[in-house]
This record gives sequence, C-alpha cells and structure tokens, in this order.
Amino acid sequence: MRVISGSVQVADAPQASAHLTSDRADLAGMRAHGVSNKGAAFDMLDNGPASLGVVAREQDTSYQFLAPQFDNIPGKLKNLARWLTWKAESMNGGKPRKVPYCPTLLNVRGSSTDPNTWGTFAQAEAAFEEGGYTGIAFVLNGDGIVGVDIDQCMVNGQPSMAAMTLMKKLGVEYIEVSPSGTGLRGFGYAEKLERGVNGNLDGLKVELYSDRRLLTVTGHVLKYGPLVRLNGFADLANTIRASTVSKSLCVTAHGVQEDRHGAWMRQVISGEVYHDSLRDMAGSLIASGTQPGVVVSYLRGLMQSSQGPHDDRWKARMDEIPRLVDSAVKKFSRQVVDLSRVLQLTEKSANDDTSAHRFKMLTAAQLAQAEPVKWMVRGLLPQVGLAALYGPSGSGKSFLTLDLGASVASGVSEWYGMRITQCPVTYCVLEGEGGMGKRIAAWEKYKARQMPDALRFITQQFDITSASDVEGLARAVRDAGGADGLIVLDTLNRAAPGTDENSSKDMGVIIANAKALQQLTGGMVLLVHHTGKDESKGMRGHSSLFAAMDCVIGVVTGQGLSWAVAKSKDDVTGTLHGFRLEQVTVGQDEYGDDITSCVAVSIAPPIAQRGAKKLGRHQQTARDVLCIMFNNAADGRTIMYAAAYDAISDAIDVDPKHKRERAKDAVKALAGHGMVELTETHIVRLPALGQ
Repeated sequence: MRVISGSVQVADAPQASAHLTSDRADLAGMRAHGVSNKGAAFDMLDNGPASLGVVAREQDTSYQFLAPQFDNIPGKLKNLARWLTWKAESMNGGKPRKVPYCPTLLNVRGSSTDPNTWGTFAQAEAAFEEGGYTGIAFVLNGDGIVGVDIDQCMVNGQPSMAAMTLMKKLGVEYIEVSPSGTGLRGFGYAEKLERGVNGNLDGLKVELYSDRRLLTVTGHVLKYGPLVRLNGFADLANTIRASTVSKSLCVTAHGVQEDRHGAWMRQVISGEVYHDSLRDMAGSLIASGTQPGVVVSYLRGLMQSSQGPHDDRWKARMDEIPRLVDSAVKKFSRQVVDLSRVLQLTEKSANDDTSAHRFKMLTAAQLAQAEPVKWMVRGLLPQVGLAALYGPSGSGKSFLTLDLGASVASGVSEWYGMRITQCPVTYCVLEGEGGMGKRIAAWEKYKARQMPDALRFITQQFDITSASDVEGLARAVRDAGGADGLIVLDTLNRAAPGTDENSSKDMGVIIANAKALQQLTGGMVLLVHHTGKDESKGMRGHSSLFAAMDCVIGVVTGQGLSWAVAKSKDDVTGTLHGFRLEQVTVGQDEYGDDITSCVAVSIAPPIAQRGAKKLGRHQQTARDVLCIMFNNAADGRTIMYAAAYDAISDAIDVDPKHKRERAKDAVKALAGHGMVELTETHIVRLPALGQ
C-alpha cells in the first residue's frame, strides 16, 4: 500500500466490496483512527469564489482518505476539462474540509463556478502525482451529468442494503466509494435541478447535485458501468427537499429544534461550518416568524463571536448573510400576496375617473341582464376562478388533468361532451417531473398529434405560500402569453411544502395566494389534490379549501375509474364520466425493453351522455362508414377529413348539392356524442364508436 500525505491507497480490485474488506485496506481500522466523516456543511467541496494567490494550509494528516484509482474513472468524465485537485485541511484541530485547488497553478484555490481554475483530467492526475494533494474532484455544471452521494452507509466495510437499494431504484450503473471510505457516490444523467439537495431519506444521508458543485472522485469502484439516464432523480430531490423543510419547521416538546440550533451555533462559533449552519438557522428563524432584519443582526452577531480566523472565508460568509436570509424568506415565510401593491403597478391608469364611487348600485332588472358565466369548459370550468381536481393516489388524476389541459390548449370542440373555449394552459409539474415526458409522448402517440404550443410546462419548484413565488410565476405566465388562461398546480401538496393542510391559518394563506395568482393572470387556477385516508370524505385538508372553490372535480375509484363534478356554482353536479388508463408504448430502453406510459381515455358510458339523443339517419350512416374506414386504416385510429367526407357523401341519400355539407354535419354530431375526436388534421376514433 502506497501512503501519501493525508490519504491511504488500496490495491486495485474489480469490485470495491472485495478490496474494502481486504487486509490491504482495513477501513474499519481507519475509522477507529479518525477516518473523515463529512460534516453537514462541507460534505461537498467549498464552492465559494476562487481566491487567486491563496497559499494552501498544511494538509491534515491525522485523517486518512482513499487515493484515486485513475484507471477506473469513467471515460465520460475524463474527457471533460472540469477537474480540480483538493486537500484535506482543518482549522483548530477540527474535522478537515475538502478544499479545492486549481490543478494547473501552484497553491491557487479552485472553484466550481470559475472555469479559469479548472483543468483537464490529465492535468489533475499529474498535479496529484506530484504530491501535496489528497485527491481529485469533478465539476458539475448543469450539462446533464449529475451526482448521487450517500454518506455513512458503509457497515463493516460493506455498503448497507438501504443504500444499494436506493442506487438500484435510481438505476445508477457507476458507483464508487467516497474518499473517507464510509460513503458511496454515483454518477449518471438526469434533468438539471433548480438547486441541489442535502437531507435524510429513510435513515440515509443523501445528497443530489447537478450544477455548480464539486464531487470528489476516487475510482474505487463498487459497480462499474456506463453513465446512464437515472430514474426519478428530480422526484427524489423533491421528496428529500420537502422532508427537510418539514423537519426544519417542526419544533417539538422534546427540544429537537433547540438541539439543532445548538449544533449550528457551535459550528459557527468554532469556525468549523459557516454557510450551511447560517442557512439552516436563517430558515428556522424565518419559519418561526422572526423578522428578517432581526435574523440578519442575530447571525452577524454570531459570526462576530466566532473563534475561527476572521479571514477571507469568514468575510465571504459574513457578506452573504443578507442573501441567505432573503432566500429563507422566499422559501419559508408564508406570505399573502399584497394584491393592492402588485395591481397598482399594472393598473395605474385603469380608472381615470377618480370621482367615481367604488360601489355601484344595480336594480334587479340590471342584474338580470348581466352577462352570464363564460365557460372554459361548458358546465365544468368557468373562464375565471379557482378549481380543484382531486383523487386518491394511483387514480389517474394527473393523466386526466394532462388530457384536460391539452384539450383546452388545442381547442378541440369538446371534452367528455362539454364544449371547449380554447385558451393558453400553463402546467406546473411539481410532482412526477421525471415521468411527464413519457406521458406527453403517450398522449401524442394515442391522439396521433403533437401537444399544442399553447400548452406550456414549468418544472421548477414553486411555493404557493411565498408571495415572491406567486408574483414571479404570475409574471412568467403573462410574459409567455398565458394570461387569461388555465394554470394547473400539480399537486397542491408539492406547491405548499411544510404546511399543515388541516390548519385554517395555513390553508387560508394557500387560498389567498391562489386567488392572487388567478387575479394577477386573469384566468382559472386548477389545484390538483389528494383525498384523505377516507376517500368518501373528499379532498384532504381544511374544509375552507372546498368552500373557496368555484368548481371541484372528484376522481372516483371502485368499479373502474370515473370523475364527477363535486361542486359547481352554476351547473349540475354528480354526473359520472367514465375513463380508463390506456397503456401506450413510447419507446425502448437500452436493453430493448418497452418504455410505457398511459393516457386517460373516455369510455363514454351511457350515464355520461346525459340523455343524449339517438343517432339520426345520416349520423348512423356516417358511423357505419367510419367504422369500416377505421378498421381498414393503417393505425386503426385516424382518418383524413377529405377521405372521410368523400366516403360518407357517397353513402348518404340526399341531394348531390348537399351531400358534403350533410357529411360534415354528421361527423360533427358523432363528435358531440363522444364517438370521434376532431383534430386539426384528422378524425380520431374513440371507444364509444364501437366496431
């Protein structure tokens, strides 16, 4: 075994599990002698701005780390010029930090945000071999390469079952052991996160990063495979983030939060951890209702009391306190949007008649002549207001919502027999982002057309209890041309992290800000929500949510799937509309297995047709002709308009001058009965048409 300053190198082996338990690398013994565990703040590398000309501190040699096995590191990473070296450095005898250095300049600090401090893999390897460094690190810059880090998951030199299960669920093919020998790290491809996450999941300390981060790389391979697309990376990040926020807001009688504050304060005072401790304290204090200015003063006073050297690192953290507090306000402060302030900015000249009375007196005759409700979906969604669509987990509510949004944006004539007025749709995918791409592909393949451009998707995290988030989303929607349209928040639970849905106070903030979002954008806001444990009791949470809605749609399970209008201020309720989830193959994976998703498809049961009239003579003829044409079509589902009209015109018995007109009327009538769907280019077969 070759020993270098601040590290220990183990012999080559095809699997890390083999050499971790060998006599050549007794990790359990290393642990007993102080092998490094990553702390809460510096598990990942220092990501502050590079300070050119800073001379390195002495490496901490009381801790031992695994030196890199360069030959085992994936070529996909080696080929990118985003490499740094790092040193294990400690302050006042504390736990060492992994401090990055530029591999091409002597004793110059590196940074994940400054490409001028990065080098090639060969340069990082050469710098390490020259001595003085503990290891090498790779920079994530948002190009699709992501990292998964699970800390303290090695048990007696072997990875825990829980850690490997999580890696398998994500589909990670390249897994290595961390420098401390106590954790695992995986690399792959996934969507870019708005920000990285660091939290606990089922007893595991998990970190997920995609941008502006450094990850140490060892090449001590536990599973050697290619970098592949990971499954549910963003979903996992949201789950960890929501769990972390929820726990940070929870102050228990046993003093859990007090213990955390004590630990954070000790880390700041000792100089061991600044950024993460200050960030977490800011979030906790803001969430508990402390005024932002007070929080800034408190954290600055704490930093002044720190026993760590008041050097460039200390000054940088001191200067960023206002930004940390501002970020905490945006994340954790449940603020109701000040509509009077916001609307004044956009409606300064809305009313020049300053002498006009605010309240207008109307007679009964005037009120009776008022314009009736305008509908986005006739009898279901008004053009203006708040609505909710709820159902139990696994009921297909998101598939149904996607079909509703796509139908409204595309301007098809009807949805489940209800007339549509086309408008733009903004779909906020706050849950299941990883699977939305497959859902879109399935919908497009089944419908034989592309999603309309008027349907836009947002995948960033959104907090409806944050006034700044609500105002920001409203601006984004308006700037993209989505005003006076439909905004979908899927789901409400993900849009309100850390809130108590049963609290009238928390639900009051949610409702007020949903109304503000609607007024700022001018259309309809649809909240996708869950049922409680007892599905028969409807939507989960405080009853004020149901009361505030203009429309509530409930998905019903049992004998198949169906949905019904649970609340409508201006139309009937209770009619069941049956649908099913049709599985669609959208591609194949690298092993040749089918990649599938689903699309919500109407089954048009008799009860859903609300007493529709029987087909007329020409409509029956058109139905029979279309059935034959669909059965002979290549895909069995679509027919061009011209061909359909020609065939129906030949079959119906009317004056030749009116044949084509009657054929078009008959097809429109079939669409009204839910038997076909009319797109811009095709007639699409629906199950109700029959054979």
